[in-house]
Amino acid sequence: MASLRDIIYTAGMGGKIVYASPKMAAYGYSSKELVGRSIFDLIHPGDRTFAVKALANARKTGRTLPMISYRLRKKSGGYFFMEQKSGLVKSGGKPVLITGVVRDVSEKLCAEAALMESEATLRNIFETAKDAIFIKDLSGRYIKLNRACADLFGLKPGAVPGRTEAGVFPPEAAPAAAKEDLAVIRTGKTVIRTYDRALASGKHYFNTVKTPLRNVGGEIIGVLGVVRDITDLKKAESKLARAGASAAMGKLAGDLTHDMNNALAAIGGYATLIEEDVEDSGLVKAEIRQLIKAVKRAAELTLRLESFAGDAGPGGRRGGKP
Repeated sequence: MASLRDIIYTAGMGGKIVYASPKMAAYGYSSKELVGRSIFDLIHPGDRTFAVKALANARKTGRTLPMISYRLRKKSGGYFFMEQKSGLVKSGGKPVLITGVVRDVSEKLCAEAALMESEATLRNIFETAKDAIFIKDLSGRYIKLNRACADLFGLKPGAVPGRTEAGVFPPEAAPAAAKEDLAVIRTGKTVIRTYDRALASGKHYFNTVKTPLRNVGGEIIGVLGVVRDITDLKKAESKLARAGASAAMGKLAGDLTHDMNNALAAIGGYATLIEEDVEDSGLVKAEIRQLIKAVKRAAELTLRLESFAGDAGPGGRRGGKP
């Protein structure tokens, strides 16, 4: 029964208590010690004027207010919040007693305050987040989006709610987004996608995470999406890839020049020795001289290749400083 957790009291129309239920023991009072005391002695000073006026109005009109709320004092000190429903006992058409049913709502108010604080925190996170955040209903219509989302895609926040993807973005982008939304709703699973889109500021790359939005009963009621612009990350990855390719080419060129230098040195050395043993007027000597010249030209090309290897390597100008 509700009365088992509520305080029940009866008082005269002047406020003197004639009955208090045993529930008052939970707040340090015995029923006997409260009889004869004024109910206003137990009411918080800040709420007392209102309570006095409420009782005076009941005497005058013969009716009580549907619900009143104030703070009652505990015997040990401190107060608790309560809500009271009351009725009048009449004699000869005039009210002679007031009976109240008092419920402690301290926990309820604390829970409401915590909920309000939590909601305020979530709103603050939603509005100040650097990532774009949006909420859609089951039909794919936008319900809400944060400032970052509006700024990212050049939208007016107030003009978006109620529209689908097709009413916000170019036609070529709508089908893929609608398909993702449907997959999230049907499977109840999170969908992650990376894609590019042309905006007024140029080509951008985005990473989108879409997850089902559920009510307290666990039913899917929409889609929550978070979008992050990863354009700078993509550019950095591309730059690193190019640097890696350049370093690989540099290493290959370095290995190649080392082998070529060894081979050219051997060819040049043997050619020089042969030239010294051949007569000056001989045709063979002329051919050997041409061979020596060719080796020198090859050595010059190898030197250039070696210079490229130094520039493209990990410590070179192209590979970057270690």
